Amino acid sequence: MEISVRLAAGLMLMSGLVFAACDSSGSSDSGDSTQNIPRFAYAANYDDDTISCYTVDAGTGRLRHNGYVEAGTNPRSVCADPWGRFLYAPNRNSGDISVYTIDQATGRLTAGTAADAGEGPVSIAIDGAGKFAYVTNSVYHNITVYAIDPDSGQLTEQFPSAPAKSTPYCIALDPFGKFAYAGNIGTNNISVYSIDRNTGLLTPGEAVASGAYPVSVCVHPNGRFLYSANADSDNISVYRIDRSTGALTESLPRVVTGDTPYSVAIDPSGRFLYTANANSDNVSAYVINQETGVLAEVLPRAETGDTPYSVTADPSGRFVYSSNRGSCTVSAFEINQETGGLAPAGTITGRNGPLALAMVAGEKAVRHIPTFLYVTVTDDDSILVYSVDDTNGSLATATAISLEYAPRSLHVDPSGRFAYVPEEGSPAVHVYEIDGADGSLTERYDIATSYDPQAFAIDPSGMIACMTHEVGISRVGINSVSGYLTGWREYTITGSDYLTDCEIDPSGRFAYVTQMVSTNIHVYAIDPGSWGELTAQTAATATGGDPVSIAVDPSGRFAYSANSAGLDVSVFTIDQATGELTADDSVVLGGTARSVIVHPSGGFAYVMYESSSLPVYAIDQDTGTLAAGPVLTTPSVPEYTVIDPSGRFLYMANRDSSVIRTYAINADTGALAASSTVDTATTNAKKLTISWTIK
Repeated sequence: MEISVRLAAGLMLMSGLVFAACDSSGSSDSGDSTQNIPRFAYAANYDDDTISCYTVDAGTGRLRHNGYVEAGTNPRSVCADPWGRFLYAPNRNSGDISVYTIDQATGRLTAGTAADAGEGPVSIAIDGAGKFAYVTNSVYHNITVYAIDPDSGQLTEQFPSAPAKSTPYCIALDPFGKFAYAGNIGTNNISVYSIDRNTGLLTPGEAVASGAYPVSVCVHPNGRFLYSANADSDNISVYRIDRSTGALTESLPRVVTGDTPYSVAIDPSGRFLYTANANSDNVSAYVINQETGVLAEVLPRAETGDTPYSVTADPSGRFVYSSNRGSCTVSAFEINQETGGLAPAGTITGRNGPLALAMVAGEKAVRHIPTFLYVTVTDDDSILVYSVDDTNGSLATATAISLEYAPRSLHVDPSGRFAYVPEEGSPAVHVYEIDGADGSLTERYDIATSYDPQAFAIDPSGMIACMTHEVGISRVGINSVSGYLTGWREYTITGSDYLTDCEIDPSGRFAYVTQMVSTNIHVYAIDPGSWGELTAQTAATATGGDPVSIAVDPSGRFAYSANSAGLDVSVFTIDQATGELTADDSVVLGGTARSVIVHPSGGFAYVMYESSSLPVYAIDQDTGTLAAGPVLTTPSVPEYTVIDPSGRFLYMANRDSSVIRTYAINADTGALAASSTVDTATTNAKKLTISWTIK
């Protein structure tokens, strides 16, 4: 078959990419089956050597950025152990397997020692007991077995490895831990193995023919059927499994798919099967005959982003996800529980080249919990700390922290461990450690900078910060243990006296800097490796002129600039390959625009401008455009606002007012309802910052 130009570069036989399903079901003793609520998702990003982390909204299926970590060179697949303690990613071109410990409360990853995997590891499966990992090696034509350390998750190779046919690129285990199956794209067949449950070692059986280029295989939850996605023949092979020997018998004819099926997955109930069709940019859905394993397609096919390389069913059986390499996105779909058909449930940016997705479940849905509200006060050189009541959003009496300098703003790193405070009128940034019990701050470092800090932003990984100043923008690395800032790199921006804001997109790939007078919004691509470089992209122009601030929506697809000269807000679409902005629309206000904040759901935007009101706009999820909604009348002009990470409360400091107001947010309309107030004893409150935790 002829493969499209956009895929051809990635489908070279010995250096190409195919999906490897993570089969973590492999045994009947795999843990508590009631722990099926999706909590976290992880994407292997082949094109920038990282793993993206997401939290999962168990009710809607939507993903939310939760940082990223570095991997080896070209991570091709990703897999978690059955209890969500450890995560593994085979790296195709560095010949190793990245090993991570998963924080089961927050979902964040801590890297362990990578395991050697020879040349060309591409897929991984873990048995249901969490004892062994199986990795296909596309160059050595074998399957390597690793024992998993139950305490650290580290991998120890078991000998001997099992021979495969030519170029094994995918592997799946049966749900009872007895058999393993590998798809060999070089010989167009499926290798069959028996598993020694004591040692994990594999004994080869008789291989069987498949369609052309069997890039993904999966076993039905009942252990009776196996399915192979055949990318070059655009079909699925269906096999019966002999429960005594593991032998395969193909049921003909093969089932037609979309163009270039690159991945196959079954929902946990075993009723439905899905394929990601890389060249037709869609997902096919099928109903599985429970007696014969035969498939009946459900139409229409669900449209994805560009070049979906994988499809993943979530542990609850409610949602399906496609990882779209071409558009650098992950698409979510809700499963119709009657028909198996898919309905769009939201799209989020990935990093560069998301190829595979692994999900981790638990007993409770993820919650983003606000912990402390910080208020910087310039005139009396202090920071006010309020604890936040998670039930109603109210603020407890403040603790005042006196400083020896005027704080320009305060920024909390994603871990909630450190706070960064640029000093106003002086070239310095102060680093504080946050007490998790009461939110109090202990200064650890007073870091001199080359220039007076203006805007400051921390990327979602907590590894990088960007800072604007009178010459341009600096990028700096953050020590994850101490919080120290190091490795400063400076980039000049012409006419930089009017750099007003800096924002890093939720994926951590791009930085945006607003520049008044020139009306420019400068765009930079961020290199994730070793506190690397900022690469200037094509700058955008604010439609109304004089952009004073910029906000990126949580999905990372749209950006909004508040333009003081044009009395409006510009709406931009973000190019997922370059980060560059394309102006799509604008919203005219009744006064000078000052800032935009976007709700954590991505459903609403709130605009502050020179008026005693705060308008709410609904965000179109396809285009990012803004539609006018409810307007809150305020006591005076809103100076600073912030939304808590749960999306339930908004906090506001008004001009010439000593009160901070709490508003409850209507989840359906975004409308605000006054809830409570606290008195700050000052009318000079500046930036409001919320810290949070994940439970």
